[in-house]
Order: sequence, then structure tokens, then C-alpha cells
Amino acid sequence: MPVNTESKPGRQAVMIALGLIGSLGVLAFALDRISEGGSNSVTLEIGRDEILLANAGDQSELVDEFGPSLFPDVTGGNGNFFLSHVGENSRTGWFAILQVQPTETDPNCEISYNAVTDSFVNCEQEQFGLEGEGLEQFAVRVSDGQLVVNVDSL
Repeated sequence: MPVNTESKPGRQAVMIALGLIGSLGVLAFALDRISEGGSNSVTLEIGRDEILLANAGDQSELVDEFGPSLFPDVTGGNGNFFLSHVGENSRTGWFAILQVQPTETDPNCEISYNAVTDSFVNCEQEQFGLEGEGLEQFAVRVSDGQLVVNVDSL
């Protein structure tokens, strides 16, 4: 018995559309599962001097595993900052250290995190501990288990 191998354009379009819809559904489900709990979200309330970051416990685990997190300037002027944590207690030991740290020779000197030495290093190769002693910082506190950074606290 002969088999018809001709395809109908309308049927092909329907099959492609169903495939795309199914793929988008799987992608949406996967993204929802990955972001469940919102632990990596950042909330900025316009007109406030504070930004609400992630859950302190979740962020502490990330910093312990990968080192300080670099957050972009979300306020329009105060600068990028590293979020560093020292100690076992996720409610204390937080530091928000500005990425740009002016020196006598370079007003735009940026620090970076060195995973080998577990410290910050500036453009003049000076090293600083994770507490950022001697570096400009924003104040950090934990409120209801959430990290809150005061971006107007310099």
C-alpha cells in the first residue's frame, strides 16, 4: 500500500507552534523552579536609601562557597560594591565594600577579589581582608533574615 509522503503546510505550522509552546512551557517551569524562594533577588524601592538583598542565610552559603558577591550600582551614583561575609553567624559579619577605592595616585582605583589569598586587592596591589578595613563601605544590617544595605551611609 503506498504511503503519502506529501506534507501539508498548515499541519507543519501547527506542529511547529505546538513544539514552541511546549518548549516555552518547559523553560518557564525550569526558571520558576530555579528561582523558587526568591533567594537571589534584589529589590530597590525608589526614594529609599536602602536596598533589600537576598536572604542572609542563602547569601552566606554563596559567599562561603564562591567568595564575595559583586553587586552593580543600582542607585545611579554610589557605585558597585562587594558583599562580603566573615564568621559562622549569617546575622552578623556582613560588609558592603565599594569597588572603586581612590588612592593617592589613582582616584578611580578598583579593587578585586583574589580567591587564592581570600582578600581584596587594589590597583596598587595592596591587600585588604574580607572585613574591608581601611576601605570605603556601605552599612549592612540583617532585618527579618534579609540583608539590607544602606547606600547612603558613606
